[in-house]
Amino acid sequence: MDRIWTQKFKIMSFQIDRNNNLSMHALSGIFQEAAGEHARTLGFGYEEMTVKGWVWVLSRIKIKISRIPTWREEVNLRTWVVERGRMLSRRDFELLDKDGKRLVSAVTMWALLDLKAKRPVVLEKIDFGFPYRPEERVMEEEPGKLTVPAEARDSGTYRVKYSDIDMNGHMNNIHYVRIVVDSYPLDWLDTHIVREMEINYRAEARINDELLIRTHSEGDNFIHQVVNQEDGRTVAVVRIVWDIR
Repeated sequence: MDRIWTQKFKIMSFQIDRNNNLSMHALSGIFQEAAGEHARTLGFGYEEMTVKGWVWVLSRIKIKISRIPTWREEVNLRTWVVERGRMLSRRDFELLDKDGKRLVSAVTMWALLDLKAKRPVVLEKIDFGFPYRPEERVMEEEPGKLTVPAEARDSGTYRVKYSDIDMNGHMNNIHYVRIVVDSYPLDWLDTHIVREMEINYRAEARINDELLIRTHSEGDNFIHQVVNQEDGRTVAVVRIVWDIR
């Protein structure tokens, strides 16, 4: 039973942006893939949970970037479960270059959703039967609740498409990253790079849902609210801190 999951990745051409950097949604996909594989080896992966009528869902994530990997670069990802709270489980990630230098760190908070009741399961009642690593954290802080200023303005719309939907029938978490980043002007994306990203996932979006992106910025710090236009629910809130390339 591996308390720490290590996986090698080579950055592929379909994972990069036009500046040859790993895209933010591809980075999120690497996290998602490694978390799923580690959970499977520990006996609480997708297949094991769905048999019980449960599924893991990402609730919050906080990412800090020292340097984003580039095309053809080989990197090592390490991930482990830090601890389990009453309703959320914390999993940390670190992405390392070939020399072992940390490029990216991330903290994620996961809920276990009851598929029938559509409500989170109380985690402290479940014995997962493996040791946690509370002594090893990539950062002390955890992703908190993000708030959207009243001054936020409409900055884009998006209709959820077939290719956005995952095996659970809703828009996969990595696509919220993609549509928010895509809402920026090209000249901004060509001259800036993400240093921090934090996301709260609050509700599902399904195929053909019409989403509205609302944005507020203070300098290089941006807050984005993704709203389902049909019912007015906030489905995600995204905070991005940018830096000059």
